[in-house]
Amino acid sequence: MKKNDWIWNAVKIIGYIIIIIAVALAYTGTVTVTCTYFEKFNIICPACGSTRATLSILHGDFLEALEYNAFYSLVILPLVIVFILEDIYNIIKSVMLKKKCPSFLDVLFGGIDE
Repeated sequence: MKKNDWIWNAVKIIGYIIIIIAVALAYTGTVTVTCTYFEKFNIICPACGSTRATLSILHGDFLEALEYNAFYSLVILPLVIVFILEDIYNIIKSVMLKKKCPSFLDVLFGGIDE
């Protein structure tokens, strides 16, 4: 593995830790999220209800999550979870095998080089 690979993996892991902390803070109610687009224009955006849907899923209320934002709950969130888990798996695999194991996110964001 190259030195840049370690830096790229460290950046991704730090990002995942920040996501986990943000979700935990929203789950406990410490932080609330408002839709700036709705506040300014009074129009519901495609992402409206995503935070509430995520929190509903974390609480185990899947029907309520579908009511908040069905597309996000059925398509976007599962894809994000799969991509993150696949990326974490590839990071662990690359550390154990000491060779590059690019994930979909590496390809998507240009984190691989030949």
